[in-house]
Amino acid sequence: MIPLPDFDLKPGVGAGKMTFGMSPQDVRQVMDGEPVIFRKTPSDDFPCDFFSEAGVFCYYDKSGRLNAIEFTQPARPVLGGFAFVGMEFEPAKVILASLGHEIEEETDSAISFGLGVSIYSSLAKDDAAAPVETVLIFREGYYG
Repeated sequence: MIPLPDFDLKPGVGAGKMTFGMSPQDVRQVMDGEPVIFRKTPSDDFPCDFFSEAGVFCYYDKSGRLNAIEFTQPARPVLGGFAFVGMEFEPAKVILASLGHEIEEETDSAISFGLGVSIYSSLAKDDAAAPVETVLIFREGYYG
């Protein structure tokens, strides 16, 4: 298998070749493979894409424009020289905070609204050394 490229996270802009505001068709042109198309909840205005071979979820706003990208293994999202997926959760929170913006902490996640980036680990509430499972980059307005 050919190794996947790193996805350079660009706060406020997007990641890799994907930029916020792209249509699903534009996203599918820059990503390899066919996505699984699904709705996170029945009330979602627009379906999401999951590129399973890359470990990339693409979320769209009610107008069908890319407004968030979530990464899980095998994806390698990189921010400030750090690849967060697989990193221990507690050190990952410290690094995220060190990138210059305050973070909002939960037992299983940390969100930097200033950067538009969050990290998540379902096991972190019981083990601070649990690995980061996902990294989300989002544009302003994604959370409400």
